[in-house]
Amino acid sequence: MDDLKIDDLRSLVSAERIIWTEHLVLSLRERNIKRDDVITCIQYGEIIEQYPDAYPYHACLVFAMLTDYKSLHVVCGIGDNNL
Repeated sequence: MDDLKIDDLRSLVSAERIIWTEHLVLSLRERNIKRDDVITCIQYGEIIEQYPDAYPYHACLVFAMLTDYKSLHVVCGIGDNNL
């Protein structure tokens, strides 16, 4: 499979094609991370690593510096035209 492209991730974010799994929502809550921070990371960040063997979909690691010098890493993948 080809590497994921940041423009493809951003297109799915813009189209609100994000699936927020229960596992993800619990992890965000535990770490006090807002959904808007995840969206901002994808909109303004860059892909720093690819995970072609991730299951169930090829995934990547996105990094961004958010406001107040807070950094965020987000792992995401694309499947069935959803992020």
